[in-house]
Amino acid sequence: MPSLEAERLLRIARHDLRMAGRLLDPEVEEASWGWALQQTLEKTLKTWLRHLGVKPPHSHNIARLLVLLEQAGVEVNQLLSLGAFTTFAEQGR
Repeated sequence: MPSLEAERLLRIARHDLRMAGRLLDPEVEEASWGWALQQTLEKTLKTWLRHLGVKPPHSHNIARLLVLLEQAGVEVNQLLSLGAFTTFAEQGR
């Protein structure tokens, strides 16, 4: 059974994903939809970590979260390219 924190993060991730979809309009800057997708990925990966019993760090770094998933036994090779979305979190700060 997912923790309340994991459920909360997943609910927010779904919201971020819907927002990213709305931002795919060609007139919207890449930084806007990229930030929304980065937020979706970050929260989804943190939810996954919580589900595995790992407390996620306070980090926006997608690659770091993927390393933690790998350490928890998840095969992440096909997800490694998602680390590129970390750039969008850094641009927004």
